[in-house]
Formats: sequence, C-alpha cells, structure tokens
Amino acid sequence: MYQSILLLVVILTLYAATIAADSLEGRGLMNVCYDEYGCFTSGPPFGLTLHRPIALLPDPPEVIDTRFLLYTRQFKDKGQAISRHTTLGTWDRTKATKILVHGFLDTINSTWWPEMKDAFLEAEDCNVILTDWSRANYFPYTKATANAQVVGADIALLVNKMIKEHGVNPADFHIVAHSLGAAVAGYAGHRISGLGRITGLDPASPFFENTDPIVRLDPSDAKFVDIIHTDGSPTLLLGFGTLTQVGDVDFYPNGGMNQPSCDKTSAKLIHAILNLGPLDIFGPMDIQGECTLNANEGNFMGYHASPNKARGRLYLNTQRVDKAPYCINHYQIRLISGSNFVQTKGQILLTFTGSRATQSVLLDSDETFLKRSGIETRYIPLTTDLGTIQRVNVKFERAGHLISSLIYSSKWTFTNVTVIDGDRQTSVTFCPENGEMVLESGNTARFYPC
Repeated sequence: MYQSILLLVVILTLYAATIAADSLEGRGLMNVCYDEYGCFTSGPPFGLTLHRPIALLPDPPEVIDTRFLLYTRQFKDKGQAISRHTTLGTWDRTKATKILVHGFLDTINSTWWPEMKDAFLEAEDCNVILTDWSRANYFPYTKATANAQVVGADIALLVNKMIKEHGVNPADFHIVAHSLGAAVAGYAGHRISGLGRITGLDPASPFFENTDPIVRLDPSDAKFVDIIHTDGSPTLLLGFGTLTQVGDVDFYPNGGMNQPSCDKTSAKLIHAILNLGPLDIFGPMDIQGECTLNANEGNFMGYHASPNKARGRLYLNTQRVDKAPYCINHYQIRLISGSNFVQTKGQILLTFTGSRATQSVLLDSDETFLKRSGIETRYIPLTTDLGTIQRVNVKFERAGHLISSLIYSSKWTFTNVTVIDGDRQTSVTFCPENGEMVLESGNTARFYPC
C-alpha cells in the first residue's frame, strides 16, 4: 500500500514537472539570473540528462524567502533572526559556527532540529544557525531541487559576508544538512572558498544519483565532507537516501539502510549519533556483510569525525534507538590452528576477560570446521565494553555424532588468538599459557598476551 501511494505521488510529481518544463522550454526560458545570486539553468548538467531528464528553474529569492535563526549558549531557547542585510545579532566571530539545513517537506520546527541544536550547544560553545527554507521545499520535487540552489547561494552570501567583514576563518564553518538539504550544503560549499566541513545526513538520491559533481554534494565542496547513510536504497520506492559514496568518508551504520526499531526515516538515529559523542568505525565491508577490522584504520562517526583518520566507506553496527547510548563494541577475532591434526569439527567457546567485564561467545552459532594450520576470522559485536582484554579462554568440544567420531579428531591445538578492538584501535595477540598444547574435546586452554 505504501509503495503504491508513493509511486502515485512520484508519477503525479513528474507529470506536473513535465508540463511546467515544457511550458518554460516553449518560451525559451532555460536560464535565469538573480542579481548577486548569479545565474541558474535547467539545461545540462542540471537538466536534460539521463538522470535528470526533467528540470525546472528556481523561484526568485524573494519567493523562496530563506530565513536564518541564530542560537548561542546565552540564547539557547529563543532564536534571533539574522540576515546579511540587517543584523547578525549576538553571533560571535571568535567561535565556530554550525549551520543546520533541513530537507524536502521538512521544517526547522521538526522536533529533531531543536534537539540537534541543543546537542551542539551542549558539546561546545558555538554559534548554531538554523536555516529555514520551508516555503520552497515542497512539491513538485523537481521545483524543490531547483530552489535548493538558491538556498545554497543564500547561505554562501551570509557566510561570505561574515568572512569578509569580520575576518572569520572559513574553516570555522560547519554545515550539517539532511536529505535535499545536503544538496543545499553542496551548493553553498561550492561558493565558499575554504569552507571547513559539511556533514551530509542521508543525502537525497532522486535527481542526484550519478549526476555531475556540480549538481550534488561532493568532496570538493569543503575541506572535509563526511556522510552518514541510514535510509539508503538502490531504488526510489524503498528509501530516499543515497547509498553511493559522495564524501571524503561515508559511514554506513547497520549497512546504511533500515535501522533497528526505526521506521524508514533517519531522524531518530541521526539525532542519536550527533548526541552521543564518538563512535569508532572501521572498514572495509561489502554490502553482504563481509567485514575486516584493522587497528588504526577507523574513524569517528558524527560530531567527532576526523579528516586525519580513515576515509572511504566505513561500517558499524548500533543498538536500537531505545537502547542508549546506542554503541555496540566491535571486535574481530583471528584464531590460528596448529599443525598437529588434520581436521575436526565442533563448537568453539571463547571467553574474554577484560578490565571492565568478562563475556563468553561462540565462534559460530553452529559447529565450526577446523583444518590443519587454518585461520578462522570472525567479527564479533558486543553490547558490553570489555575494557582492555587481559586473557582469552578457548574451549573446544568436538561434534558428538557418530560420523564426527570417525572422521574428526577429538584433539586439537591452537597456536594463538588475535583480538582487534575496533573502538580502541588496538590489536593484541594471545598465546597459550604453557606453550602450544593439545586440547582434548571438552577442555579449555588459557591464552595470555604474548
């Protein structure tokens, strides 16, 4: 039912856009200029292309009527209307400035924007500016995508005034934008030389996927562009966020598509990510879930993301949004077998003793097949932070059925266990307590750092 309604909306939107585009083209209106905003086009690469067959020109700036509300720690609850034409209010040039931009059909009155504003002000003493372009972000979608260009220009004009007249470093500006707002951020960044950072939250996919970089958000729009994908989909009807890497570093919590206990919306998880502090992420991992952890090759998702850490496509898991503080601890185990026996099959129980907690997990939910000198690597997410791991116990129990007793050894050896802590970016190898030992089925061996 949901997909049918959404499909109908898309068809009606494209139909309305087609009529409007035909009307404009018939009058020869493929370009429009708005004084200090510059000129805009509905021709290539913004329109008449494979991925943007239909495009409209943006409305005049006075119709779009972009507005800015400033919040600071001193004026946290009541925003001050600011403008490059009137006043900058209590904006403080000595402090960093965060500019928040909503997306399609959204407004700054949605609960999560004030919550995000409060989270930033709690994290640091900064200027937070909420961008309101709710008079120009509605249907038809093609018109909203066009209007986004003017909103981006509005932000750039404001920021460039602050830079020029107040001597502010452009690197001190950080734009955080959701959905279609991510395109707005890209257009702003394209006009602000040396912009510090753009954080894109589920950048919109329709009309932006596989387009020219000037049409969408891309790494050239700021010194550092980080992206969080929580509602991505390769098809229009299943999700509106892109899964394509478009930043310097792109984070994919829980695969970047549907989130635990969430509807198909990114708002709750995005707020959670921005509010909880650092999450260490790692990569690479393919979309089927094969994961490799490497110490010192991670980054922090959200507020603490760093241009000096790992880039590219990075993955992590989180808990449900009702399970604060949401983090899951990411470990990778590499268990190396000895050369004493040919093969065996059974259950491997690993017990990790850390400075904060002790926890036992099965290497596999089913039985594990082991072979001589083989290496078993597993990604193990835990809701418990074990702290610094001090010891690993390995219990081996051979499969109990008759066939197993005939073809699989009841004894086995392990030469070492390596544990990579993805969150602490550490890798420690553990060796048997008394050197390599023969482990009888049902017994446990202790491993210590070596």
